Amino acid sequence: MAHTESERCSTATQKQSEYFYVLTVQKPVDRGFAVQTSHGTATLPDGVSRQDAFTWAMEEMCNHRPEMRGGNVTFFSLEPNRL
Repeated sequence: MAHTESERCSTATQKQSEYFYVLTVQKPVDRGFAVQTSHGTATLPDGVSRQDAFTWAMEEMCNHRPEMRGGNVTFFSLEPNRL
């Protein structure tokens, strides 16, 4: 599942920056594992914590794929969305 739309997480008067994220979660199922990777952009207020951004990304993934709730994070990256 890819999230390519920007997410607005604050008011228009607060300074914001756009970030690109990648999140991979793995969860045991039957005799194997389910693996889900989510990626996209998020526009976050300046000063937001990395933990808050991670929590947001996990909630987004679990809202779209509830069966991944409680899985183990195998990868998480959050970087400014610019070259």
